[in-house]
Amino acid sequence: MNDRRQQLRKAYDELKLKPFPEGSDDENASQLHAELVLIDTEWNGLVTRALGSAELGKVFGPEEEWRYQDLKARLESLIREGDVRAATDAKRYLDYLSALWALVVLAVRGR
Repeated sequence: MNDRRQQLRKAYDELKLKPFPEGSDDENASQLHAELVLIDTEWNGLVTRALGSAELGKVFGPEEEWRYQDLKARLESLIREGDVRAATDAKRYLDYLSALWALVVLAVRGR
């Protein structure tokens, strides 16, 4: 197993140890949580495929960065503008999304 694949495997295993953030009672945060669930499922599937592929970065398209930036911006907006409960939940979601995105970047760029 090459170094890049080993780094990706280690990062993937570490992310799997993190508990997925729980849902929210706030309607706006709950909608963003639902999107995070979908992205997490899809991206973890892509990382699994990347781990088994000779070309690590080939399974991710440019739309993944758009999806990351879009959800990140909406979470940051809720952190700034939401009530305390919504902002707290959005911060947890953003932290998880950032860790997940770091995994995607590692798969794509080998960093």
